[in-house]
Amino acid sequence: MITNDNKAFLANYGNFNHIDRLINNDTPLVRKSAALNPSLQPHHIEKLMNDPNIFVRASLSKNSNLRIHQIDELMKDESSHIRRGVASNPNLQPHHIDMLMKDEDKAVRQALAENPNLQPHHIDRLIDDESSRVDPRISKHPNLQPHHIEKLADHIDPDVRLFLSVNPKLQLHHIDKLVNDKSYAVRWNISRHPKLQPHHIDMLMNDDSVNVRKELANSRKLQSHHIDKLVADESIEVRWNISRHPKLQPHHIDKLLNDRDPDVREFITRMIKK
Repeated sequence: MITNDNKAFLANYGNFNHIDRLINNDTPLVRKSAALNPSLQPHHIEKLMNDPNIFVRASLSKNSNLRIHQIDELMKDESSHIRRGVASNPNLQPHHIDMLMKDEDKAVRQALAENPNLQPHHIDRLIDDESSRVDPRISKHPNLQPHHIEKLADHIDPDVRLFLSVNPKLQLHHIDKLVNDKSYAVRWNISRHPKLQPHHIDMLMNDDSVNVRKELANSRKLQSHHIDKLVADESIEVRWNISRHPKLQPHHIDKLLNDRDPDVREFITRMIKK
């Protein structure tokens, strides 16, 4: 049996003699894992290009050592599994992306979402592709532009907004919108965003989700009036988190010393004795 640890080993092992043996192994799963190896040499790749197993070639299609002519060949393969792998290859050139954008299989077009070589006009087309679901991973793309973020912040799919909520390119007006998102998972992410401002915290203080308030209690951006409210939160979990906050003032500690939860009281008591 090939475990996940073994797969990782096969995909990263750098001894060329051993790689030779792996790519000639009778077990397709071994060859599939070996095809991802970043140490593959040209003769290994040529061998694997002709492997009879579709999934071995699909694995190879993601390998960053592929040359342009090899990508050209693999992206014309009849198998969408292989074209999907090609779509994620970091060596794609603009003409490859243009061709894959027109692929009849929507899963191939979606697989482009994480490719680092996408340009803004490619992202425009992926977001506006009405024939397939927008892949949520596009919301984290480093080449995302402000007009893309505007569209994605209003997207009907909560997974798209969830991925967007961790994007460092968000501006304050985007956070203003996402802080009120109907998905608590989006609001939870936003509560941890590095650009969170005091007025966003004010809004999240009253969030219906305990998990959002609990995460907010860990924020180093809290001001004293925020802590005033959190030390009196109805949730024990929130009060437990806020009891560890470095900005606690004496009046906060007094409040927590009288907390109805014995674990909170015990922690604060131990803390002030140090």
